[in-house]
Amino acid sequence: MKTWLHFVGKSFYKLDAFVQEACRYGVSRRVARNVLEKMHFGDRVLLAQHTGKGAIVFGEFTIRQIFGLSEAASARVHERFETKVVDSEPMPVERECGSYMVTGATIIKNVDIPDILSVCQDLKDIGKLMIGGQLRLINPRYILASIDHRMGFREINYQGVQEALQNEKKRKESKHVKDPIHKIDGQFYVFKDTPEEQEAPRRVPQYDHDISSVQIDFMLGGKQEDLQNYLVSIINYTQKHGRN
Repeated sequence: MKTWLHFVGKSFYKLDAFVQEACRYGVSRRVARNVLEKMHFGDRVLLAQHTGKGAIVFGEFTIRQIFGLSEAASARVHERFETKVVDSEPMPVERECGSYMVTGATIIKNVDIPDILSVCQDLKDIGKLMIGGQLRLINPRYILASIDHRMGFREINYQGVQEALQNEKKRKESKHVKDPIHKIDGQFYVFKDTPEEQEAPRRVPQYDHDISSVQIDFMLGGKQEDLQNYLVSIINYTQKHGRN
């Protein structure tokens, strides 16, 4: 499993507003095709917002869905994989950075993100891609003091972050410092193979939930941390306005 760091821009969101929106709809974030090719279902994404003190890490989500495949890419997925289409009443989703209408979804089992992109390899445009999952708040939040705001997603050494947090916690305890928010130095970006990358190839677990009820729960804002599987929810939507 990889861990990615992603910044929520202050020009579009105040932190509380983002959290409220993500709790209501789940997290969905735009991602470049060349970055998505390196991602897997089950990867962790740390969410941060930059302040004068550094990058405040306030939450995380597990990649469970991809959104925004073009009609041609969706057709290719239906052609190559066993799929289950779940239709629903149109559901408007209003976000600070734009809004769209959810009209249905496709669920696929035992397929990973690289598998989906590989069957669309010859397509020039496969859509306005997004990844999504259910927000999990981090409490207490912590600050990555040496990391500046960057667009997109950067792979990060999660084990290194956790070790630095434990060291900072022990330092504060030894000096009787009561500040609950830990501030740690270091870049933590992955520039070469790390032990996290050297794990054995990950197997996609068998999908054994009722498809209809799972997808209805998702579209109504259900808790996706209850899903003990890796699946694809390809949302068919018409974008009304917002950023490209």
